[in-house]
Amino acid sequence: MAQDASTLWKLNKNYGSTDSATLVQLQPFQGMGHYSSHCRRSADRLVASHCGQPQDDEILMPFLTLYRQAYELSLKDLALCIAAHQVRFGVESPNYSKKNMDVKIGAGNGNFGHNLHRSFAWVSREIGELDLTDEKLPQELSLAVDLLHNIDPSGTTFRYPDRDLKRTLNLDFSKLSADLAGGIDWLWAVYTQVDEMLSAAPSASEYW
Repeated sequence: MAQDASTLWKLNKNYGSTDSATLVQLQPFQGMGHYSSHCRRSADRLVASHCGQPQDDEILMPFLTLYRQAYELSLKDLALCIAAHQVRFGVESPNYSKKNMDVKIGAGNGNFGHNLHRSFAWVSREIGELDLTDEKLPQELSLAVDLLHNIDPSGTTFRYPDRDLKRTLNLDFSKLSADLAGGIDWLWAVYTQVDEMLSAAPSASEYW
């Protein structure tokens, strides 16, 4: 069997198991869309654990961290989906190549990095130029992206203590979780629509 180069295999040394009673698995070849779903589903399990008790305060920041990561990965996954179809259509711009898109979604000047506004603007513009819909992206999605980006523009606010917070923050967790869930449901729906519509169109070789 070929040696697996992933550093995650270091977990197998002390924790490898096939006991179904304690088993968790990480499947190979999963993309950003899968990881986005994992983050969202994990956040939703935190929501389901809320019971109106003081200990519920502990889940707020992990919940926000997971949802922000879910949005970030989904937007990047949608960008890669659009670029892959553009390559299939024979679009000559090198900007859509896998190499350049790997750079585009990464860190660095002008790239997506952890900037939700930047990735959202890119996919919005691309979808508009492809003329896939007569309408803008759903407002619920735009509002959710704005909320997460404006609170945590760097992608680190939810992961570290906020030293600028001087007073107790009292939040309606039910409304917050519903708004973030609704936004990412729209994001996933947009991905499905874009992928299905572009998949139905012939590639350059099929057309000519």
